[in-house]
Amino acid sequence: MAVRPELSRPEFNPVPPATTIAARGSRLAVPLLRGVPPYEPAPEQSPPVSAVVVAPARGRRPAAAPRPRPQPDPVSPAALVRAQQVFRLTFEVLEGRRGPQQLQQVMAPELVAMVTTLARTYVAQRARTTARLHRVHVQQVTPRAAEACVAVDRGARVHAVAARMELGKSGWRCTALRIG
Repeated sequence: MAVRPELSRPEFNPVPPATTIAARGSRLAVPLLRGVPPYEPAPEQSPPVSAVVVAPARGRRPAAAPRPRPQPDPVSPAALVRAQQVFRLTFEVLEGRRGPQQLQQVMAPELVAMVTTLARTYVAQRARTTARLHRVHVQQVTPRAAEACVAVDRGARVHAVAARMELGKSGWRCTALRIG
C-alpha cells in the first residue's frame, strides 16, 4: 500500500466542512464528525524548550515521629494498698461490721466523723449483702499526693467512690472522700 505524499505532510489536514442533513422535511443543521488534527509532533521534530513546563517535585514528606504519650507518674505501691484499705474499711463501717474508731489510722478526723454519721443515718437501709469492691484505680498526682477511685456493688446498687490520699509523717492518709 502506497502512502500518498500529500497526506504525509503535517501542514495538510483534510477537514470536511459541516454539512446539513434534512430529516423528513425539517431542516436541522447537524455537523458531521470532523477529522482530528494531529497533536503529536513528527518524530524528527522536538518540541520547543519554552513549551515544556516542569512541575515541582512532589516528594513525600518524611514521616513525622509519633508524639510520645505523657506517661503517668508511677504509683506508689503503699498508696495503692492504703486506698484499697480505706475503701474496704469505709464500707465495713457503713455496713456495721466494724467500729468507726478503726478508721482513725487511715483517715483525717473530719472524714471519720462523716463516715460515722453516715453509718448511724443509714442503719435502717443497710443491705444484707456485703459490699464488693471492683478494681481500685490510683493516679499519682504529685510525689506526695494520689487520687483513687473504685466502683462498689451493694446489692442492687452500685456506688462510685473517690478519695484523695496524701503522704504524711505516718504514711498515706485519706484527706478527702466522696461516696456517690
